[in-house]
Amino acid sequence: MKTLFLLALSFCIASAAHAKDLLQQFPVKPAPAKAGARAAGPSQSKVALKGAFPVVASKQLQGAVAATDLAAARKLVGKNALFVGVVNRVFAPRSGSIVLLNFAPNYKMALVGAVKAADFKKFPPLQSLQNQKVALSGKVISYKGRPEIELTSAGAIRVVK
Repeated sequence: MKTLFLLALSFCIASAAHAKDLLQQFPVKPAPAKAGARAAGPSQSKVALKGAFPVVASKQLQGAVAATDLAAARKLVGKNALFVGVVNRVFAPRSGSIVLLNFAPNYKMALVGAVKAADFKKFPPLQSLQNQKVALSGKVISYKGRPEIELTSAGAIRVVK
C-alpha cells in the first residue's frame, strides 16, 4: 500500500513539473474582451454617500404622476417631471454601469428610474429604496420605447412619509 502511495505521489509531482514546462512553452493568453463589453465597476453601494435619502411629506407632492401611469409618462418625454411610486425592485446589472428602480414586478409596466455609474457617488445606497414609497424628479427620456427618468443628483430621489 505504501509503495502504491509513493508511486502515485511521484507521478503527481512529475505531472505538475511537466504541466509547468508546457505552460512555459505555450503560455495561455487571456481571451479578448467582447466588442462593446465594459469592465464591471464598483457597485453603487460601495461608493455610495453615507446617510439616508431626504424625506418629503406626501401632501407636498401635489401634481406628481404615479410611476405606474405609463400613458402620462410617455407624454412627459423630454420634460422634467415628478413621479411617485413604491420601488418594487432595485436592479443593478453585472456591468455595474447603471442601477434601475423598477416600480412594477414587470419593469415594462411602469416608469423606470435610472442612475448611471458616473452619478453613483451622489446617492446614498440605492438598495435601501426597495419597497419604499419614493418621489422621483428629473428629465423623462424614452429608452427602447419605454419612459425612464434620469436621476442625476441626490435631491432627485426623496422618500415619501
